[in-house]
Amino acid sequence: MLDEHGLSPRRAFGQNFVADANTVRRIARLANVGPDDLVIEIGAGLGSLTLALADTGATVIAIEVDHGIAPVLRSVVADRSNVTVVEGDARTIDWQELVPPGRRAVVVANLPYNVATPLIADLLDTVPQINRFVVMVQKEVALRLAASAGSSDYGAISVKVAYWATARLLGDVPPTVFVPQPKVTSSIIEITRRDRPAVDIDPRDLFSLVRTAFGQRRKMLRRSLANIVAMTDFERAGISPTARPEELDVVTWGRLAHAVRATVHTTVIQAPAKLTLSLSVTGVRDDGYHLIDAVMTSLDLCDEIRVRDVAPSESSADPNEHDVEMQSHLEFTGPYADGIATDSTNLVHRALDFVGRSALVSVTKNIPHGGGLGGGSTDAAAIIRWAGRTNPDDVTASAAIGADVPFCVRGGRAIVRGIGEVIEPVPYIDEEYTLIIPPLHVSTPEVYKAWDELGGPRGENGNDLEPAAIHVEPQLGQWRDRIHEACGIRPTLAGSGATWFVPGRHPELIESMPDAEVRVVTTRPADG
Repeated sequence: MLDEHGLSPRRAFGQNFVADANTVRRIARLANVGPDDLVIEIGAGLGSLTLALADTGATVIAIEVDHGIAPVLRSVVADRSNVTVVEGDARTIDWQELVPPGRRAVVVANLPYNVATPLIADLLDTVPQINRFVVMVQKEVALRLAASAGSSDYGAISVKVAYWATARLLGDVPPTVFVPQPKVTSSIIEITRRDRPAVDIDPRDLFSLVRTAFGQRRKMLRRSLANIVAMTDFERAGISPTARPEELDVVTWGRLAHAVRATVHTTVIQAPAKLTLSLSVTGVRDDGYHLIDAVMTSLDLCDEIRVRDVAPSESSADPNEHDVEMQSHLEFTGPYADGIATDSTNLVHRALDFVGRSALVSVTKNIPHGGGLGGGSTDAAAIIRWAGRTNPDDVTASAAIGADVPFCVRGGRAIVRGIGEVIEPVPYIDEEYTLIIPPLHVSTPEVYKAWDELGGPRGENGNDLEPAAIHVEPQLGQWRDRIHEACGIRPTLAGSGATWFVPGRHPELIESMPDAEVRVVTTRPADG
């Protein structure tokens, strides 16, 4: 069928198609679904498993990200009234729309090898409507998902699965049933969501500890968690500080998280995205910084920042280990966490240095990085607000961290000048915008460098950086034209990109842009 349509498996999508009818019938049988069930198939491909699931009488939603294969899939299932094909990426699709609250669904899929683990983890965290998974994955992935404490396969993902669900292996599948044939064996695994989590603790508090410990799994907990857990926390939890992370089951991890939470105060801060409605570059300073004249507004799209202040008494997990120095610790979770640096170059660390504090910071990343929405700047601004450094002089000085930081500290709606340090608040306007976020990343320094090299061009739609951004990433121009054609409005580039926006609510863009994230946002007034 691939040859018939001039298609071939794409490595970027991790495509290995099941070419054996017995295997897809076996998966459908193991799924144990019927006419009363809603089944979500991720990576439906050419529809072999889709047809087997449809034969059970279940309602099937087949998700396919490959725009070349999706039309073929539609033709394969055209005569099946119980199958709906959704073209999009399961990692960014609106699951709340796909499976409305109150409805229950079963995920049955041959999951692409390159997304299986993060996708299962994210769906367990964020889509409680999915009460069961029956999925085929790489065998070593299946072993990690189902592993128990003490096993060599046991890791952070094992704890996450155990917190939300139970897991069991249903059998192996040889490479010979796939096209192309992978070099490894696959396994079918069933994951069944618990009625309630295995331990009564906020998952963010739990998994922050787990990820940190397994990031240095060969170390004893007193060392890998030295920046997070005090000796008294280990004592309260009844856990030896010389244990290693793979020795703790989910219940024991829960005890440790409870002990830590009982002794410290965690502050939760909303960090709103910013949208640059217009931007003129008015000059370049002698030090190379560009001067701007822009209008910015805060949005209701927010990162969530959890900050735990570091107390001097926590500086060592052992009184004999005076060389263990307490330092700030930063981690990212959420849909846009991948690829974000957590070292000293991150603006959060620079903000902590600016305010002279050490802290343990966890960021749930809902704002795309590299999208021109101020995601890094607003996280840094949240730290400045947490530290109470919001007087005019500090806000002005915070431009040294990043040009958008002063506005993000203030929020609301404002005219922004200088290199970003001159903030002139203007009356708040309640507005809606549709954001189109393509799968691109654009570097702000590279865009400004290109703007200089191009001779300082002026933008045609309110943003002087648009020509330079398209020069750096030509695909941005293609996205602009697609959006214009789809909704009849020429979009504006948000800052240096890669997000485009149009005023108002445009649901038609959701259907016409399945390869981008499209979301409607509302402006947000300044806090306080």
